[in-house]
Amino acid sequence: MIRPLTFDDYEVWYQAYSERKPSQSAYDDGYIDMIPCTKTWFEELVLRHRQLADNDEQYIVAIFTQSGRHLGMIDVVTLARANRN
Repeated sequence: MIRPLTFDDYEVWYQAYSERKPSQSAYDDGYIDMIPCTKTWFEELVLRHRQLADNDEQYIVAIFTQSGRHLGMIDVVTLARANRN
């Protein structure tokens, strides 16, 4: 399932990022310190993602398995919009 994060995703999101392994390639950030990532911090992140989408600047969505496990994120950035009058 691909969709924007919601406040209710905190636990599965946190678990997925907490279980990251050390970097496996130059394109892999590897381990992330999750200490600052409180529920309040996460809720602010969700709100920032919503604001970016509302402004048509960036669309950030999460990828989940059918069982609800968080697999990762996808960012789509709006570079230009054609005038559609």
